Amino acid sequence: MKKLLTKFKNSKLASRLILIILFFLIIPFLLFYFYSYIKIEDKTKQQIQQITMESNRQVSMSIENLLDQVLKISAYFLSEHQITDSIRVMQDPSTSPYNYLQQYLQLNNTISSISNSMLPQETIVTLASRDRLYYSTVPADTLQFSELLAQAASEYPKLDHAIPVFPYYHTGFLSYAPSSSYLSCIRALAPSASGESSCFLIVSLPTDTMQDFLIPVNGDFLLTDNQNHVLYATSDADPLFTFDANYIRSSIDIAPYGLQLIHAIPGSDIYSDVHTLRNQFLLYISVWTAFFLAVTFCLIYHQLRPLATLKQHMLKIQNGDLNARISSETTRDEIGLLTQTFNTMLDRLNQLIQEIQEKQKQESELRFEMLLAQINPHFLFNTLNSIKWMSIVAQTDTITTTITSLGRLLEISMNKMNDIISIKEELENIRSYIQIQQIRYAGQFTVQYQIAPELLSLSSPKLILQPIVENAILHNVSTNHLLKILIQGTIENGNVVFHITDNGSGMNSTQIHDILTTPFRDKSHVFRGIGIVNVNERIHLLYGASYGISFDSRVGHYTRVTIILPMQTNTGEPKTC
Repeated sequence: MKKLLTKFKNSKLASRLILIILFFLIIPFLLFYFYSYIKIEDKTKQQIQQITMESNRQVSMSIENLLDQVLKISAYFLSEHQITDSIRVMQDPSTSPYNYLQQYLQLNNTISSISNSMLPQETIVTLASRDRLYYSTVPADTLQFSELLAQAASEYPKLDHAIPVFPYYHTGFLSYAPSSSYLSCIRALAPSASGESSCFLIVSLPTDTMQDFLIPVNGDFLLTDNQNHVLYATSDADPLFTFDANYIRSSIDIAPYGLQLIHAIPGSDIYSDVHTLRNQFLLYISVWTAFFLAVTFCLIYHQLRPLATLKQHMLKIQNGDLNARISSETTRDEIGLLTQTFNTMLDRLNQLIQEIQEKQKQESELRFEMLLAQINPHFLFNTLNSIKWMSIVAQTDTITTTITSLGRLLEISMNKMNDIISIKEELENIRSYIQIQQIRYAGQFTVQYQIAPELLSLSSPKLILQPIVENAILHNVSTNHLLKILIQGTIENGNVVFHITDNGSGMNSTQIHDILTTPFRDKSHVFRGIGIVNVNERIHLLYGASYGISFDSRVGHYTRVTIILPMQTNTGEPKTC
């Protein structure tokens, strides 16, 4: 036994799972299912021909009562002297329009009170001769009474007699619903003394009214007349003509009115007792299957526990923990091999990350040193030349200011120990730069500052304002009007936001795209390696793509540059409002 267990443990994982499922799930399930199937076969198919005739009889009685009601109400209308007298007055050609209207209103009140209380709401009551309409519960322009009476007269030559025609099946009674079907009761009133043609009472019941009664619990209902007209069906499929062997049919005649009610029930509904017994056994099988599944899953979980451990450590690596090594085990199956491979890959991954970090650090230092070496000698020459001419005219204070500003710029640009400085220092740098340019372009531009005091203690990358101000001066100072530059600093939505606005010549979308994507090569720029593209990339690298530089400009009017930075202290830590 011990040897078998050892062999089982050292076999492949797939083999172990197959054996467990085979012996603890499939075989027991087949045994119980076979047992339940035998028991169901032993239960004979009882009550196969027991159809629900009582339900059919009740439905037919409801339909018959409705038709009886229509017939009785039509007879009552003809026996009501107020109705017949109003019709005779309306038939008289000498009746004045006012009297005609009074008779119509009286007729409407009488018929409406009776119809609303004793007939379905959809019932249409009409009083008309073959060529003249006297009254109807629907608008006259929608009623096709002449066609109906002509068709009925062709089928029933004695239509003018007192014998009622009911139920008379027809369609197209209303012009706006030509496909609607009706069961109508047509009765003739006695001809008037003036010789007018007979007036007919037409009580029309829409066949859709039958849907209130024909709601089968099982199967479908079909209502037909003695001419095989389908008056109403509960489904699109017509079981009367399909002769589907899976349906059991029963029919009942509504003899007084020549109608037939057919009820078609699927055979599956009739065998519900057999299905109930089968379901009971399926429930028993499910309970036992659940028990065996629980045992099987416990065994499988025990076998797959090393895989679960491997998954947990992989999730740790996904979350950034690159030290999530798995303690080695002595198993010789696939899981043991996966564990060893996982540890080897993790060691290699850590080694590669360390190599990449060192390489990136070296590249960053080289790039920064290259940037520091790109101070434009042309700018230094122009600045020193300005100092020389100032010394000629003996402007000592101006010379001192210029040299001091130049010294500050050189000091901050060549300091490679820290790329993050306070916003206060950054503002001092831009002021030094502007002082130098104002000497060079005396009286050609002005600069205003609107800086929120709470920004001064926060930090930013150095030399982010200088390239933007330089771009504004060099591209606009040669214009005929005075260049005005506004530097604003605020806190918006928890971020540090700088706005640098000038009233220069502006830029179109193509120029803005070039500025943000193409480094400047013009040697007249002061720090040509620290351009706008470089500033934007530095911000993205430091804080992410949600921060950086954006332009808003209108050609011939203005340019507004926006810089968005996170709120951070001088130590580089995030600051919350």
